[in-house]
Amino acid sequence: MILEESIYPYNTDVKELPFYLTGLGGSAYQERVLRLWGYEWHQFLHCISGKGYLVADGVTTRLEEGSIVFLPKNRPHEYFGDEERWEVRWFAFDGRGCSKVLSHFGLTQASVVSGEIQRNTEIFEEMYRTLKSDVLYSGNICSGLVYDYIIAYSRLNKQDADKEKSRIVSALLPALMRMSDNFSEDLSMEELAAQIGLTHQHFCHIFKKAMGMRPNEFLTNRRIDEAKRLLRDTDTSIAEVSARCGFNDPGYFSTVFRQHEGVSPSRFRMLSIPAAPDTDNE
Repeated sequence: MILEESIYPYNTDVKELPFYLTGLGGSAYQERVLRLWGYEWHQFLHCISGKGYLVADGVTTRLEEGSIVFLPKNRPHEYFGDEERWEVRWFAFDGRGCSKVLSHFGLTQASVVSGEIQRNTEIFEEMYRTLKSDVLYSGNICSGLVYDYIIAYSRLNKQDADKEKSRIVSALLPALMRMSDNFSEDLSMEELAAQIGLTHQHFCHIFKKAMGMRPNEFLTNRRIDEAKRLLRDTDTSIAEVSARCGFNDPGYFSTVFRQHEGVSPSRFRMLSIPAAPDTDNE
């Protein structure tokens, strides 16, 4: 279905809904759009055929056939085709629930997804059919369809993020295994970075992106986990636990342990000892 029209429904009743459709359309020859102050509504843009570019948040992204763009309202952006025929479909929306729901799904800035987009296509076409055939209830029906589309888009967005995270973790795996297996050693972050062919700065950047923490934090967590095991399951002295977990200074070990667990190592050990059975009534 080639869509060559724009529809702007006028229905004031729907403005109290969590979501409402403000416009929908498409063109086989989409022209350049430059919005220096953004658009007054949130928008999804679906690249049906041809290729284009999106410029947003200081980044230029190539839009391949099948990609879908999310553009938050009031954020400057520009998009344009890479060739004469660039077919797109779009719809715009707003509503009382937008801020909370979009934030929940991490849709706070421009983003692009691709992949299995059949569900998004179906929802868009149902919106279009509803607008054309059901004037009385189209606003209410499309409110639910907007929400469905947001969810479908967010699933694609998460899949893309998961793939990227998996790729980064695979690259980091040698360093991760070394930190996990040799946590008691004095490991250099520069050496770990060099092991996988990265600079120290880039290593720390992608490590935090994939793992949600800096490499030093990961190493400290691994050491504290082992310390907890030794304190709970053995009678090893605290000084020896400190040394076996890579802490050269028992005082520093106790400070770090307390920061992580909220109690001192000795208190943690005492709380980990099972209570003696009550034999008074036997």
